Amino acid sequence: MQWNNLSPVNLLPGHKNIAILIVILFTGLLHVSPLKAQLRIPGYAVEHYTDENGLVQNSINFIAASNSGHIWAATEGGLLRFDGRNFVYYDKRNLALKSSRMSAMFPGTDGSDLYCITAQNDLISIKNATATVYGKELKPYKYCEMSDTLDHWILRSQPDLYINFSDDSEMWVPVGPNQYYRITSEAIISERIDSLSGKTGQFFSIPYDKNWLISRFFVLDQALFYLAKDGNLLKIENGSTREITLKLPGYSKTEQDESTVYWNFPAGQVFLRIGHSLYFLNKDASGSYLWEELMHGVDFNAKLIFDIFYDKEHARVFLGSKTKGLYVCTKKQFTTLLQGDEDQVYYALAPFGDSMIFSPKGYLFAPGKGAREIGIIDSLGLVNQLFTITKDHGGNFWLKNNNEIVALNPGLNKLLWRHEFRDFKYIKQIFVDEADDLYISFKYEGLYKMPTTGPYGRIEPVDTRLKDIDFIASDPGKELWVGTNKGLYIYNKQTGALDTLHAFDGMMLRSMQQFAPGSWIVTTYGKGAFIVKDRQVIAIPLDRKQYLLYSHCALFDSNGYCWISTNKGLFKMSLQDLISYANGQSQYVYQYYFDKDDGFGTNEFNGGCEPCALSLGNGSFGFPSINGIVYFNPLQVRVNLPTNPLHVDQIMVDTNVLPMRDTIQLPHAFQRLQVFTSSAYFGNQANLQCSYRLFLEGESGLAPWLDMNAGEVLNFNSLPSGDYILELRKINGFGLNNFTVSKIFISVQPAYYETTWFRIAMLLVILGSMVLYIRWRLKRVSMKNKILEKKVSERTATLHEALEHLTRSEQLLKRQAYMQERLIAAISHDVRTPLKYLQDRLNSNDGNLDRFDREITTASISEMMHLVENIIEYMKSQIGSGSGSLELTGLHGLIEGKLSMFQPLVQAKDIKVVNGIDPGLAVYINRQLLSIVIHNLLDNSLKYMQTGVLRISASAAGEQLQIVIEDEGRGMPPVYIEWIEQYQVENANNKQFPPGKGIGMLLVLDLLVILNGKLNARLKDDGRGTVFTLDFQVFDQGK
Repeated sequence: MQWNNLSPVNLLPGHKNIAILIVILFTGLLHVSPLKAQLRIPGYAVEHYTDENGLVQNSINFIAASNSGHIWAATEGGLLRFDGRNFVYYDKRNLALKSSRMSAMFPGTDGSDLYCITAQNDLISIKNATATVYGKELKPYKYCEMSDTLDHWILRSQPDLYINFSDDSEMWVPVGPNQYYRITSEAIISERIDSLSGKTGQFFSIPYDKNWLISRFFVLDQALFYLAKDGNLLKIENGSTREITLKLPGYSKTEQDESTVYWNFPAGQVFLRIGHSLYFLNKDASGSYLWEELMHGVDFNAKLIFDIFYDKEHARVFLGSKTKGLYVCTKKQFTTLLQGDEDQVYYALAPFGDSMIFSPKGYLFAPGKGAREIGIIDSLGLVNQLFTITKDHGGNFWLKNNNEIVALNPGLNKLLWRHEFRDFKYIKQIFVDEADDLYISFKYEGLYKMPTTGPYGRIEPVDTRLKDIDFIASDPGKELWVGTNKGLYIYNKQTGALDTLHAFDGMMLRSMQQFAPGSWIVTTYGKGAFIVKDRQVIAIPLDRKQYLLYSHCALFDSNGYCWISTNKGLFKMSLQDLISYANGQSQYVYQYYFDKDDGFGTNEFNGGCEPCALSLGNGSFGFPSINGIVYFNPLQVRVNLPTNPLHVDQIMVDTNVLPMRDTIQLPHAFQRLQVFTSSAYFGNQANLQCSYRLFLEGESGLAPWLDMNAGEVLNFNSLPSGDYILELRKINGFGLNNFTVSKIFISVQPAYYETTWFRIAMLLVILGSMVLYIRWRLKRVSMKNKILEKKVSERTATLHEALEHLTRSEQLLKRQAYMQERLIAAISHDVRTPLKYLQDRLNSNDGNLDRFDREITTASISEMMHLVENIIEYMKSQIGSGSGSLELTGLHGLIEGKLSMFQPLVQAKDIKVVNGIDPGLAVYINRQLLSIVIHNLLDNSLKYMQTGVLRISASAAGEQLQIVIEDEGRGMPPVYIEWIEQYQVENANNKQFPPGKGIGMLLVLDLLVILNGKLNARLKDDGRGTVFTLDFQVFDQGK
């Protein structure tokens, strides 16, 4: 009996020994290579997942796919579900398990997709994209449970590091829930367990060959197989063996001896590693087995790959490592054609035969065979011919080189014609139409043409208005469509008429390709791609990342698909979908996206050349890029359509998980509703296009679809009460309205004040309140009658009070009339008289004003302005009341400002003014009203002074402010001083009018009432001058 060549340590079966082996294994393997080592596989794009980007830990034991399309992996730290973007873990924290260590996976039965068993023999059922603990009493795969007392080993996968097989031990190989093969040192026995009685029965038995290795047994299609080292199979079935000869490439005996069998039991897949190559045991159309090479150049031992799953439909291989996590390897579909190590930027291309590509850079590419240089390009010195190439119907190649036209024969080895157009400045573009006419676009002189059949050199103008052309397209026999960096023009070949398609005005056009009579695809740089149908322009919807804004070129394959290159990758769309969208039959166009992970050298394709891409006779396409020519057969390119359903994994309200139902009930006061979604998709995530909308029942037409990512958590906060519908839409791929919509009905409970019983209760309260109000109203009317009788008796007193009020009103009216009279007099005296004086001076004979006159004029105008301001402020004071707006006012600065207004008068009278107020003294007071008071008092003092000193001082203590103005004039008449004192102490309704005709002092006294101030006027002891003392009650600044 031979030991499994992958397990050199002979250990007895048992839980403790297995634990010891794990410690030994992992201690040694961690030093094989760095944990972050990258896996590069020729022809594959590889994604690597570890505990640094999603995994809980890096040991992957089993990998399989469920019917939902999710990938499930059994790990040492739990069962994980992978949808291509997110990992979801199931372990003791969210399932009733005794252990989080997953020890095996099995194919599903009884409605389950898969089963997973833990180290403590908990059985987990996987179905409907979720995992639950198996709840039935009779468990499938019961015979596969492990314990310390077992006398046999369960072979659950290959390779199995923990196999212990000796002459006195047994190996059980599972076939199904109740069927297995029992391998001993003597025989191989097929046995089945009766699910009801639990008894075991034998089907057949064959002798065991001592040369067989346990590490090369596996079960496939319900049969036991043995894989020989030369790649042939031995099928053990119905008591007999049958050899199946399979072909493998020639490998040395050493490589065959060191080959490894990978058996994925839950997935029903078998692989063979020989050297650094991996083969998949596949079946052909007749059902015969054959080895299919999946990949090469991979050191499986260095990466500790122990489990493999193959998604055949999408050519995607999942590799599970014991220490390095999960590798997702997707086969690339596109080929990038390169030439040497030089500049790999390509623009215009032309077909050479049915399968080769000619680049004006001077190379001829034969895909799969390499490239060769075209010597005539270099010998002719064609150095600026990258952007334009065209062919006539005779197969001749036409190129432009600066201001030259060059014609080469179909074999690219003979110069047919070369001509420099010296009378023209620059050739922008050339094009051969269906009539074999060569159109030559000159940047500044317009469009010309000449026949390609000869004679060469004779060009005739087509339309000199068409300048700076980027591309020319022909509608056979009818029109030329001409694109520039300013718009699109249509030239009628028969009539010479020129039309403009104004929808493209100002756009930088890239290319235009016809896919049906009257129907075109137009690409632009910065504005996206468009459908032009019967001269109607319809914008193609942009992809979510708006890569289509910078579109270069469109090609159409024989299956009815449109391929558009951009600055950020390549798109594939259904022409029928585009037509349906243009006709208004669909609201979207499914756009399948390819990027450099599919095999491009770069995502940045090139455009602005003619042609901008090519279709070969063998059906293959070629697109130029900044890093090579992207070559592929569009009919052989796989598309990984998102056909798996969009699942709702979980619904949470605040912190509570709700049972999964089609209808959920939410309390009125909930804070947040979370809907967790998932859809298994392992292609480019741009191709998984999902959206959602939430609306009240009956209002679906008002709700827009909002973009979402599958796997996204939808959050809704505090919805008003009502019945809602949450719709989740996933586009399944190409085709009209090819999408699925799932619905969740959400009922938000009404608040207590929105319930029927509350409304009834409120109605009763209102009715009761109305009855009570009526009773109260009747009682109140009765009371009012009694009060009315009392009021009648008091009416005489009320009438007397009214009479007194009328008397006071009469006095007030008299006072207002007096004020109007004084205002008229003041305006006549202080406004009209100065104006008359100014008029006389201006009308004087000399017409010139000396300096003194100008100063007097300025002062007079100033006085008139301030008089008007005084009148306005006085009128405001008569209308309003209160202290007005208080502000911190510096008294020294205020006085200085007022004195500056009287400066001409002071100088004229030779008056000395002393401002004795402390510059730091400031109080809270109405600055504007105080300014008027000070102005009028200064005016009064200066008016009666001919010379002398005018002194102003102030002091403040607490809430008291005193301002003193002392002049040396004639002195105020005693009658005025007496009137000022009486005006401030008498009753407001009995105040006497002041003597004289001015209103200044009356204005001062009225404003002092508003300012909480009082004026005291007295003559000096010597009778020369007047002292004005202002006392105010102000706000204490310290409070």
